[in-house]
Amino acid sequence: MRMRFLPLLTLPVLSLSSTAFAQASEDQQQAVLIYECGKALVWAEAYSPQKLSVSSDEVWNHFDAFAATHSVSEAKAKIALDDYWQAVFDEDGQDELVHLIMTTASRCEEEYLDRRTSQTVTAATEQAAPVEYTVAQLQAHIDETGDYASVADYIIYHLPNGKDPFGDSPEGELLGRMVMDAGPKGLIRFSDASILAMVEAQYWQYNPPASRLVDAEYRRRLRVRNYSQAQGRSWSERAARDRAEQARLAKAKPVGSIGKHCDKYLEPAGPGTPAAWVTKCTRN
Repeated sequence: MRMRFLPLLTLPVLSLSSTAFAQASEDQQQAVLIYECGKALVWAEAYSPQKLSVSSDEVWNHFDAFAATHSVSEAKAKIALDDYWQAVFDEDGQDELVHLIMTTASRCEEEYLDRRTSQTVTAATEQAAPVEYTVAQLQAHIDETGDYASVADYIIYHLPNGKDPFGDSPEGELLGRMVMDAGPKGLIRFSDASILAMVEAQYWQYNPPASRLVDAEYRRRLRVRNYSQAQGRSWSERAARDRAEQARLAKAKPVGSIGKHCDKYLEPAGPGTPAAWVTKCTRN
């Protein structure tokens, strides 16, 4: 059983440049990232006056589920974190360690809130046949709510590999216009999945200003996570695989759908809750 509260001087923080991390397999690296979040949130729960929206228990449950289906070692994850903690503490002192822990806890809170939203989308697509929206309907939703981020998520999950290279893409062109309308401040609200998708695949035919804005936001997120270009590519590849799986689930015929009529709509964000796709079904 993992300790819930740990003294500061026994808590490690991950550096993605550590030797143990760099030499680990991709699955083990992912395990270390999850483990890092768990440890950072343990410390934040014990010492931070600010209550986070994600608990360390949620992260530990994720780690256990990941470890059950992948060849990873919790002991090795701990070693990777412990090694770097010692180096940070020796070189920069306790204040810098505290700063890194709090930054990590905040990042992990954001990522696990995004993960909840992704799971909600997956659950909805497993329960009902996907509803496809026209560009006009998506634009009407934006005009009514200003919710660029949810529409961007819809488009990239609907087109996980970008536009048809031999045809027009009204949704992709809409996405490019949305990027321009949102601007640098608005792009901060877009999910990691949508930013990574736009970096890795072509969605609009010709819109250099939109491409520059997306690239700048992608590089900002790399700096926040202290990722190198190589680590950024690995992050992008994992996200691409996730988008492909989401698309596969969305296209799969749902079990028990015969005799049912289902409608899917965007539930706007509310106090403390993100926007999410919601599906309601009635039996014919």
